[in-house]
Amino acid sequence: MKRVKNTISKMLAMLLAVLMIVSMLPTTAFATEPDTVYISISDDAQFVTTSSETPMGFFSVTLDELSNIDLNDYYLGDYVYDSNGDGSPEITALHLYIYVHTEILGLNWGGVNISGGAGSIYFAGGLFGFSDENLRYDYN
Repeated sequence: MKRVKNTISKMLAMLLAVLMIVSMLPTTAFATEPDTVYISISDDAQFVTTSSETPMGFFSVTLDELSNIDLNDYYLGDYVYDSNGDGSPEITALHLYIYVHTEILGLNWGGVNISGGAGSIYFAGGLFGFSDENLRYDYN
């Protein structure tokens, strides 16, 4: 009987020790960093600057900032991409271009000349304030 009591006492002591250790661990939830994309815009080997004079070299933009852009507001409904047909379109590079052009550079989207269709888009000028047709896209 004494042996059973010792075993129970040891188990309770071990349980109490474990509970004390667990109670010292922080219980706060760890926030995750939002998903981020980076964009660089240059003209003649010089980074373009934002409306606040920040160089657009490896400039970070969170996907949360892009999620509020509705392509239909820019008459670009033909370019909406909904990969699984659930009615919730995916964020594309076009969302990034619109956001940077209007919000970061402070330019009017109405000056951007676009042609193409659902599978491709061609910027014929005006994007990021450029008058020519030069756009390079790298997926990294």
